[in-house]
Amino acid sequence: MKAARKYQILLAVFSAILAVAVACSKNSIVEEQNPQGGDEVEPKGLPVSLAFGMKDVNYSPATKTLEDVAQVAGTPASFRGMSDIWFLPFEVQREIHADDSRMGDYLALPYAGIDKTFGDDASSGTFHGLVNSNNSHYYKNVYIPSGAASFLVYGKAAETSPITIGGITYTQGTQQYKHLYGSLIAEDAAPQTKASDITFSPEAIADATAKAAIVSKAQRLANYMTTLFTTSYSVNYQYRTGSGWGAQTVTANVSKTWMQAVSENPDWCSQTMKDWYNTLLNGGGSGTQGNIYSGSGTSITNLLTRLYIALSAEDNTVSNNYWNPNSSYNCYLDYSNSTRLTYRNFSKSYRDKILDQIKSFANVTGTGNNITLTLKDADLSDFPVSDGLPEGCVAIQWDGAKFTAVSEGSYDIHLAPMDRFCYPPSLWYFVNSQISVAKKLGSEPSEVEAERNVAAYYKNTSATWTSILNQYNTGERRLGPVVKKGAVSVAVNDPMQYGVALLKLNLNTTAATLDDASSPAINVNVNNSNFPMTAVIVAGQHKQSFDFSPLTGNEFYVYDNMPLSSTGGTRSWITSLANTNNPSYTLLLQSLQAEDVIICVEFQNNSTTTFKGETGYIVPGSKFYMLGTIVYNDGTGDKNLVKSVFQQDYVTEVTLSINSLKHAFNCIPDLQDPQLEVGVEINVDWLLATPTNVPLY
Repeated sequence: MKAARKYQILLAVFSAILAVAVACSKNSIVEEQNPQGGDEVEPKGLPVSLAFGMKDVNYSPATKTLEDVAQVAGTPASFRGMSDIWFLPFEVQREIHADDSRMGDYLALPYAGIDKTFGDDASSGTFHGLVNSNNSHYYKNVYIPSGAASFLVYGKAAETSPITIGGITYTQGTQQYKHLYGSLIAEDAAPQTKASDITFSPEAIADATAKAAIVSKAQRLANYMTTLFTTSYSVNYQYRTGSGWGAQTVTANVSKTWMQAVSENPDWCSQTMKDWYNTLLNGGGSGTQGNIYSGSGTSITNLLTRLYIALSAEDNTVSNNYWNPNSSYNCYLDYSNSTRLTYRNFSKSYRDKILDQIKSFANVTGTGNNITLTLKDADLSDFPVSDGLPEGCVAIQWDGAKFTAVSEGSYDIHLAPMDRFCYPPSLWYFVNSQISVAKKLGSEPSEVEAERNVAAYYKNTSATWTSILNQYNTGERRLGPVVKKGAVSVAVNDPMQYGVALLKLNLNTTAATLDDASSPAINVNVNNSNFPMTAVIVAGQHKQSFDFSPLTGNEFYVYDNMPLSSTGGTRSWITSLANTNNPSYTLLLQSLQAEDVIICVEFQNNSTTTFKGETGYIVPGSKFYMLGTIVYNDGTGDKNLVKSVFQQDYVTEVTLSINSLKHAFNCIPDLQDPQLEVGVEINVDWLLATPTNVPLY
């Protein structure tokens, strides 16, 4: 009876862990409560040892975009281990199908996870790792229902919290942590009778409430820009006629003044003002729409900073002739000053009024070109990045009279729906496999001794998983493919593999300068570290079935904002310099069969050049996006094996060739839009992970 109580405790611990990662019923567990209402557990099933193997982990990597998260390191130490593992039994003597009925609930194991440390002994009792020689793991005293012939097995890679990378500490439960390790919502729906009740869903970064709050913030920034551009700024000046003095006021708002400068009186408006007018308002101001522009806090701050610096500087493009609307008057800014007013004096006074307006909603420090501007509303300074989303998912636009936050579908090129962005999937393992069952030999003195003899095979340094299975399937020890009386040990035939796919992304640029969309084109210098890759966005992600195959329905966009080195630094740039780029890695879910997938790569303009792209201008300090399509039929590889652009347990290796900035987007378009302009060329190849020694990075 003591043993029964101990088993009940183990079962309770396992059920608690399972409830966190896989929401499943606690009423169909292989162990059933005592019908008399006592606290004992009456085991149903046979107590046996249970073993499984993993594919060649010595060639497997350990974390996501960082090599350790995506498991790219290539040594045994790179294996992250599994924080949780689940075995679900079925009676069918074949691969499990979606409509197959289960035999009960998940097996209760002596312990939940597997340590990342490799060793010579995988026996249960402590938190052991895999056996070095064969990547196997071995549990004692697992109750398996009689008649079981196949298993679904799931494992979730272990995570470290807190973990510090590049000086940033990531803590479990935060958005940053989910961006680092990924997230996948595992569900097991009631009544839990079929394999198909198990699903895995991407986790959307912003729900409806968060989305509404983000759009509201974008509108507040748009309102600031409207105030800046439509407020009437007044400049007073005096004039002298004969022996008397008079006063006059010139009042105009920015949009009217800049339009006037372009079309009516170019003498008194600086070229700087004209350039900003064309950049932001697209020459509009009287009902003409301007260019779309990123509405993120960072982008608006960068824009206002550059505007402040530009308007603060002496601008010699303005005429230095006297300001004299009426030839009979001499005009002065101040009648106590004998210096006559010039167009240049007036322009500076007018620009100072605009600078005062910027100061009303931003703190400004520094002088000259070393100006730092921070928004007074702290909640706007880093949004939507502070909400876990990319800068380019929000936008503002001049509509002819004011700036407005651009809603999805209201621009010529539709913005990506905000609620489609999701975290990369966390690293899961999976196998759908039949089992092999070994029995006690008549010459063996006891079942304990028989179990010990079986366990010895796992510790043999020359043993492989194939040789271990031979101990179950040949000779007198073979009991068959089904758990039944006499069973001593059970092995899952097929090794566990990755339930997710991986994108290995390479950047390739052949030229030191790239043309933009201006006319004439600007040659933008990219042959340095001016344009780092800061994120990868991949479309074609869907909810997954029990076997990690995609279900039709809502499409998600994985947003991986950590294509970084193991120390947190940049891995890739737009540059033709040799030996400067390293591949980045992003975990993904399997995509739909034979369907092309659009990929969007985010860069930051760290140069001093404002250039024009597909949807408008990209000013220094802001993000921009390059798009490409991964065409299924363009990829190499056996199409009998490779059914999807991204396939579980495969590496999809992609090389992006960037030859122009004409199709750079300053906001993220809807990646389902068939009219998108693709700005990069793509070469694609697939690397098979399981049957060969090529790793899933």
